[in-house]
Amino acid sequence: MNTLDAQRIAAGVNRGELDPAQVLAGFEQRIALRNAQLNAIVGGRSEALDADLRHLQQRLAAGERPPLAGVPIVVKDVIWVEGRRVTQGSRLFQDFIAPHDAIAVERLRRAGALIVGMGNTSEFACKGLTTNRVYGVTRHPMDERLTPGGSSGGCAVAVADGMAPLALGTDGGGSSRRPPAHVGVVGFKPSWGAVPDSIGFPHAFNGLQVIAPIARHVGDAALLFEAIAGADRRDPDSVALAATDERVVRRPRIAYSPRLGLDVPVDADVESAVHAAIARLQQAGFDIERADPVWPAGVDAAAHCPHILAASPPCM
Repeated sequence: MNTLDAQRIAAGVNRGELDPAQVLAGFEQRIALRNAQLNAIVGGRSEALDADLRHLQQRLAAGERPPLAGVPIVVKDVIWVEGRRVTQGSRLFQDFIAPHDAIAVERLRRAGALIVGMGNTSEFACKGLTTNRVYGVTRHPMDERLTPGGSSGGCAVAVADGMAPLALGTDGGGSSRRPPAHVGVVGFKPSWGAVPDSIGFPHAFNGLQVIAPIARHVGDAALLFEAIAGADRRDPDSVALAATDERVVRRPRIAYSPRLGLDVPVDADVESAVHAAIARLQQAGFDIERADPVWPAGVDAAAHCPHILAASPPCM
């Protein structure tokens, strides 16, 4: 059951072919089997999950067909989920209970998703590794000696390891793009204002930090994004999106920098994989441009990535 993607789950539940209780049980079995090793989902199981399941079953019986019906989802431990402990990975907030749902979480519930847990994060979502003094380190699902990156590492690992088909992360400087890239799933950073985000903790990076979908594949990421995107009067920065199936696609341009303008080594297999990806993107019609950032004189890699360069071998 935990191998099903979000699209198949929602379609099956809405057609009456899948029982949402059995779907949920399948993913919870996977969590019970693997989470102690990987530490992706933190804070334990919420009793509200059973109530959410019953409410969904009532809606289905009344004829509703929500777009994420019965889809398990993990929410990053910086996003408010009413009644849940939300720590931001910090001892300062280790006893904080969210008084309300974030707007995106409200929309998840309205869409029929089932929140199975909170995804581990670095403290205040401000580090490229997923470790903190409240819950500890999250480990890579393919090799526990390695890091899944950060700061949305718990969410990415949960999706990659089959604990949930979807996760809701945040992204200011790559926090929901790097971890999916580390573990082989899909994450993207929506434009500022696409997903309203005015209920919750103050933004660490105002104007940059956004709510970001993480999923097994692009179709599921789009499904999640469409469920949470759109203007809300409570967030003056949010924007309305056109509800249409006709998407205007311009020829996209992608900037590429092999070393971010720094004199740092790149493993041969990584370099080869990146070049292969560039070739595939070019064949698909993307314009790829070399664009290395220019850093001030005297600034080296250690100044930008001290926590990475000083990391112990298990966190490479």
